[in-house]
Amino acid sequence: MIVINATMKDVAKAAGVSIGTVSKVINKSGFVRPQIRERVLLAISLLNYKPNGIARSLKNSKTNIIGVILPGLNDLYSMRILNSIEKVASTKGYKIIYCSTNGEVAREIKSLQWLIEKRVDGILFYPSSEELTDVEIPASIPVVLLERQIKGYNFTAIMHEHIEACRQLIEPLTNKDFQKIIFFHGPIRSSIEWSKVDGIYKTLEYLGIESEDQLFIEVNVKQDKRALTDFMSKTLLKRQEVTAVLSTNPTLLSASIRACQNIELSLEEDIEVCGFGDIDPYGIIMPPIRIAEEQPEELAKVAFNALFEQISKPTKKLNQTFFITHKLIN
Repeated sequence: MIVINATMKDVAKAAGVSIGTVSKVINKSGFVRPQIRERVLLAISLLNYKPNGIARSLKNSKTNIIGVILPGLNDLYSMRILNSIEKVASTKGYKIIYCSTNGEVAREIKSLQWLIEKRVDGILFYPSSEELTDVEIPASIPVVLLERQIKGYNFTAIMHEHIEACRQLIEPLTNKDFQKIIFFHGPIRSSIEWSKVDGIYKTLEYLGIESEDQLFIEVNVKQDKRALTDFMSKTLLKRQEVTAVLSTNPTLLSASIRACQNIELSLEEDIEVCGFGDIDPYGIIMPPIRIAEEQPEELAKVAFNALFEQISKPTKKLNQTFFITHKLIN
């Protein structure tokens, strides 16, 4: 006998016991005589009863579910973050609910509100900007941010440290043949791009190089691949004195390599290209270029552990920023 959407009441009736006894068997709490326990388990099997895990956990004020909000999964970096969160969460007995926002603030707000309604135990959030309004997040639901802080909120944030990475990328470019570097970067209204540009300025100052003598070019990273490559090709053709190019994100780094190939600049003899981003996991690019590679697995692990600590100790609010170092690939 199978009852569609059987309830605990149905199980109790079939086993000839009280709902309280069924609850004890399901939750493994309290004493139940072995014969009665067997009868309840048999009824559960016959009725194909599925305990509502969320409903039971709500009674204990926990759902064992973490909300994860990311811009999307259209790039390897975000996919690696999500996969790593899933892995570390499972080791702690948590499942995740994933929300994609396409980098739109309105969708971020809706995702936050929806997750709050679902009473998740905590939220890992990769925001698209530093601005967030019209969202009231209960103190009972801790939030840990990835790669950005948000103005007006005291959330813990986990992000990459860029100043040392900039030094490691730029210093080898300033050899005896050094003349001028082009720095291709995305819009600096993004805190991630701004922190990298700031790291570049600090590195140039540390090396005694006048930043005014270098070229900082902001690029619209939402252009299609061909338009982006054409723009960089034309820029490089106009700047014969340029001896190196540094790009601040994987999209621009890939485009700068294609641009050099377009105008037949040798990466070995004519110009040096380097930048941020995991664009060559299989070592195909020859000659190899210097890359400051983000560590999404480490970012996810540290972020989840920070969130888990706040869930486990509700009175402990970290409200700190933790930095992850890049991995330098030569």
